[in-house]
Amino acid sequence: MSELEDFLKRHNVPEEVVQNIIAEQISEEVINMMSDTELKTFLPAYGHRKLVREFCLMRAPSTSKQEASKQSLLEKIRSQIFRGNKNDEESVVHTKKKIKYNSEKSTRNIEMGWLHEDGNKIVQVRSKKGGGTRKLTVEKSAMKQELIEAAQKVFFPNGFSPKGNIEDFDFDLLDFKHNEYPPDISISQILNSTKVKVLRFYLKSERKNINGMYII
Repeated sequence: MSELEDFLKRHNVPEEVVQNIIAEQISEEVINMMSDTELKTFLPAYGHRKLVREFCLMRAPSTSKQEASKQSLLEKIRSQIFRGNKNDEESVVHTKKKIKYNSEKSTRNIEMGWLHEDGNKIVQVRSKKGGGTRKLTVEKSAMKQELIEAAQKVFFPNGFSPKGNIEDFDFDLLDFKHNEYPPDISISQILNSTKVKVLRFYLKSERKNINGMYII
């Protein structure tokens, strides 16, 4: 038997009224939220309603308890916000350190692909044919010719590739839009002008044309 049920019976509330309240699961918390009109549906007698209302209010959490609970919740929220801000600050510091570290390094990671000019069209050489995208680490001071030589080492190991001997081709260096780079530009200059995190280049190859004939 609940304390509310015991209270109702001790104050001579009719049994059918008590059972109806129990059946409808009317608890002390629910009564505290009900208007007098709503409560009258279950407790027709004004005197009973008055007694029950006072009983439920007395058993409700005190203002001090509510305030303590509210303060506890606020402290939790403040703690979460503080931890979140601290994590954000640590993340910013970590990012700044990473940026500073990258800016101080003398090398840079780049991506290198391979394009081959065949007649009037330029096609990208796929991995299964010795091409694909390669990750290279180069000096920031590296110039165009040095990048071409670095690409030749990975696409023409020991001077050979599935397309033939390195001596049979002319080479150039293109950007991601397939535009040629001038010979006097360095990685640092490209980084400063593009502001991209990872530079992508293409080694462009074309069979040498000797006396109007392509080497096959």
